[in-house]
Formats: sequence, C-alpha cells, structure tokens
Amino acid sequence: MNRIRRFRKNKDVTKSKLNKIKSGTLKLSLLMLNFVFATFAWFTYTIILNPVVDVNVSAWKVDFKDNSGLLGTSMQFSVGNFYPGMADFIKEIEIENLGDRGASIDYRIGELKILGKIYTIKTSQEEGDTGDIVYKSETTDDLTGKKVVKLLNDDSKYPFEILITYSPEIAIKDPSDETKNKGTFEIRFTWPYDVIVEEGETPTEEQINEKNTLDTQWGYDIANFYESLPDGDTTQGIEIELQAIAQQII
Repeated sequence: MNRIRRFRKNKDVTKSKLNKIKSGTLKLSLLMLNFVFATFAWFTYTIILNPVVDVNVSAWKVDFKDNSGLLGTSMQFSVGNFYPGMADFIKEIEIENLGDRGASIDYRIGELKILGKIYTIKTSQEEGDTGDIVYKSETTDDLTGKKVVKLLNDDSKYPFEILITYSPEIAIKDPSDETKNKGTFEIRFTWPYDVIVEEGETPTEEQINEKNTLDTQWGYDIANFYESLPDGDTTQGIEIELQAIAQQII
C-alpha cells in the first residue's frame, strides 16, 4: 500500500514538473514569436519609408590640389604686403571627384585674422555685436553656378575684400566630358584703387573722398602693425584658416 502511495505521489510530482516545463516552453515560444513579428514589422516599416535601398558600397574619393600637388582639406591663406591698386592675390584649388557618386562642396572658416585681430564671422547683425565681427554675404553666379562669398561685405569699413568662390556640386567622371568631375575652390584678396560702382555709373566726389580716407587709414594701420612686430615674427596682415568640406550626394 505504501509503495502504491509513493508511486502516486511521485507520479503527481513528475506531472507537475512536466506541466511547468511545458508552460515555460510555451511562454518562451510565444516570446520568440512576438520578437520575430516585431522585427518583421520594423523591417516592413523601414522598407515602406525607404522603398529604394542601395546595398552597394559606393567608391568615394575627392582630391584637392594646387600647383604644388595634392592638398588636405585644411587650408591656410595669408596676405603680407597689401595696398590699394595691388594685383589680386589668389589661391586656386582644383577639386576632382574620383568617386562614383556626385559630391557637394562647402567650407568652414576656423579663424580670420586682420592685422593680428581675430574676427567673428556672421551672416547678419545682431544686438550687442562689437567691432570684432564681420558680416558675410553669399550669392550664386548665374553664369557659372558657383557660390560667391564676400567675407567682409562692408565697403564703409573695409576698402578691400576677401572672396571665396567654389563649385557647390561636382558630378562623377564622364568620358565624353573631362571637366565634368572637376570643380574649383578659390580664395581671393582684392583691394581696388578706384571706387567700385555699378556699370554705367560714375562715382560721386563724396564716394571718392570716403574711399581715399579709408585707404589712407588702413595704410597707416598696416604700417604700424608691421612696425610693431618683434624681430623674426612672420605674422601676416591677413590670415585665414579654413576647411573645404566634400560630402557624398546620396
């Protein structure tokens, strides 16, 4: 009788353990199934949002070079001796897209120094701005499609100008057009001798006097700047650190 009771008791315990195992297995299966459905739903949602998925890795290489050879994207531009009527000081860089996707070009200025003073560059005037701020303007040349940036953009304070002109987009290589995958990035310092007016217009006497006064004042400041430099100091009157930025067009 005792053996029968022990057998029934063991049978009940074994059955209970089996039920727990089955329950645990069922829960685990449901959990995994739920995970699979959730993953599938996320994947389906992604495909709906982005129905065209390019799984190929595109080749990507853009070269910057000048007469001296290949350059990095970080550049320095400096002007030492400058005066009214000087020939424009130009640094031109050729950009070549060697990848198999188009490239967009932009720039970032790290630092602008004029006569040793660091200037902050903004696109518009704000309340509280000081004399250490310059305001740039940006336009697009209708003929070339290039961006033209005026860094100083105020002829009432600066008789000279610093211009950045660059190709905003560069296509991929085309055997039928050897220039299609090439663009330029140019930095230009210009100090015209005469007053610049619209075509067909004549500068007024007041404009001429203002230009002469400004030229004289900056000439005096430039001379003082170089005279105050210690012996061996190679600091230039105009110094710009900037970075050209190339991004793949997807």
